[in-house]
Amino acid sequence: MIKKSMSSITPKIEIRAQTPEEEFVWLEQMLSELPWYKENGYTLGMPDNPTLQQPFSPQERESKLKEFLEHEYNPAFFAKGLEILESHRPLFEQTLPVFQRLNTAWGFKVFPIYQFTLTKYGPGGNYHPDEGRIVMLTRSDGSFKRVSQTHTPIHEMVHMGIEDNIVNHFWLSHWEKERIVDLMTQLLFADLLPDYMLQDKGDKRVDPFVTAETLQNLPASIEKYVGEFPRI
Repeated sequence: MIKKSMSSITPKIEIRAQTPEEEFVWLEQMLSELPWYKENGYTLGMPDNPTLQQPFSPQERESKLKEFLEHEYNPAFFAKGLEILESHRPLFEQTLPVFQRLNTAWGFKVFPIYQFTLTKYGPGGNYHPDEGRIVMLTRSDGSFKRVSQTHTPIHEMVHMGIEDNIVNHFWLSHWEKERIVDLMTQLLFADLLPDYMLQDKGDKRVDPFVTAETLQNLPASIEKYVGEFPRI
């Protein structure tokens, strides 16, 4: 039995740019994981400065941070992206009652605050389930990796909701969890995101286990899935 969490909170959405400190730590992490991103076919937003485009050692960190703060970080870069995300706030807020219903049904994790933070770097979207923070790549013209500005935030909100009691609990692979999140987003928000597209690389073996019916108790359905496809 997977323990359910409480759903009495009224979630809020915060939209902001990453702070200089957050942005540098995110850049540092992304650069350290470059082989993984390349292996999985991701293209990345990179710093304008060539000297900040390669992983650096702990000994170089202080000099790289100084260079980043002096020549790379510019809060004005995020202005258009913030404006666009803010314009979609009512749509994002419509997802929250859906998440709360899933929380009551089977423990989908709901956060008191969802932080949408913009970055100049990385693959497009990333999530931090320990703090309810979603990091999204934006460009100076306010565009995002996906054509629609609303798809990535909601996709990442779904990720955070299932990270503990489904993804980690059942030891799912990266492309298994991506497929589950894609299917959930498409099924739950067909009215809000009618043009939502599934990623080609998702593990399609999970498809029969993520349906409108199984979303009523998704952990039980994924338990059946891992029974058919055991973890090694």
